[in-house]
Amino acid sequence: MSGNHIAKHRHAAFAWGPALAKAMESSRNMRTQKALAKKSGIAQSTIGRILRGEVDPQSYSLQRIAEAFRIPLATFLDVTQVESLVSGQKQDVGHTGGAYMNCNEQIERALRQALACREDRKRAQAALDALRRKEEEAVEHLQGLVREHDAGKAP
Repeated sequence: MSGNHIAKHRHAAFAWGPALAKAMESSRNMRTQKALAKKSGIAQSTIGRILRGEVDPQSYSLQRIAEAFRIPLATFLDVTQVESLVSGQKQDVGHTGGAYMNCNEQIERALRQALACREDRKRAQAALDALRRKEEEAVEHLQGLVREHDAGKAP
């Protein structure tokens, strides 16, 4: 045996690649490795290795990926756990198995809910920003009225 080669074994506890692929498919802006890499700050090569199942992502990478999709890390982990069940059941029951379809539907539903929450959050933030602008305009208007009133009292 030439050289000291240490094989890095990955554990199959979570199906990170399939879950990440589902999230990317469901996203409007991060359907490519390049787009996700840019948004998350994670190297494109690392994202590719996660998608291919060559590595398990570090917690820092998971957090950055979840932030890029604007979903809570817990939601991404939930989707990953369900996808892990799907991957295991795919081998056991095949592509037409009812359990596989049920898990796949759960993944799709969880992703839709996460994306809907993200959209709700965007709308709420836009409404809050609009209210803040109106408040600032009202304060400026009141300050102008006070100045006019005070100017009218000056001798």
